[in-house]
Amino acid sequence: MKKKLLSVIQIILILIIAYSLYNIGSYYYSRYNSGKEFDQVRDIVKETINYEENFIETPSGSGTVTAAGPSENEAELARKSLEELRKINEDIVAYIVVEGLGIEYPVVYKDNEYYLRRNLQKKYSVAGTLFVEELNKPDFTDMNTIIYGHNMSNALVKSSAMFEPLIEFVDRDYVNSKDSHIIQIFTEEGIKRYEVFSAYFTDAYYDYRTINMPGDDWVAYANKIKSNSKYDFKLGREINENDKIITLSTCDNVTHDGRMAVHAVLIDGE
Repeated sequence: MKKKLLSVIQIILILIIAYSLYNIGSYYYSRYNSGKEFDQVRDIVKETINYEENFIETPSGSGTVTAAGPSENEAELARKSLEELRKINEDIVAYIVVEGLGIEYPVVYKDNEYYLRRNLQKKYSVAGTLFVEELNKPDFTDMNTIIYGHNMSNALVKSSAMFEPLIEFVDRDYVNSKDSHIIQIFTEEGIKRYEVFSAYFTDAYYDYRTINMPGDDWVAYANKIKSNSKYDFKLGREINENDKIITLSTCDNVTHDGRMAVHAVLIDGE
């Protein structure tokens, strides 16, 4: 009887181990596939905008594109890149490049649940896809446009990191390593450039995602989220009632409701 019980326990343990290994393998395989998909998307964007002829890379970090030609040409190239990406997925509304952090991904627009665990092929993906808040307009014309992305922190796998590298914005040395930290958004209207002015940890219930408000309230709100920043980004000016910002939101991967917020103000592009 004792031997039979031990055999049953061994079988149960083997099944538990097998199930755990299956889940681990599925996790890494999903991230691997996501990484390949996003690599293909980056290649499409680079080929469409023709880096060598129309853009130059700045020394501040890989992936940063700075116009070498006229702004009209830049706007047309941004539109063409989105046209190509929409052949993959019609929900793509933008392409984001966070200077120096390797964040280069398409951004989709649907409801807030759909792309949490779906890739551009609309199939299950642990990394999901970056998406704009469903209450926003998808053209980045709101006073505050929110983009969500997972924090895929994992020491063993760096593919499909999504918003994980944003953690650098709460590192004093990294913040002080440049005069400014730029985020670029490829849109139908051209490339919008934003300068980071605040980054901090918060929780899911803190009001860092208000979309629109009256002018005076907006200035007070912007100053509040600016003062929350862990370190001073030295923006060099006050945010006014006509300014538009983007907010990048991700989990802190420490507490269940913990979040990290990064705010950047529009400095170039309407």
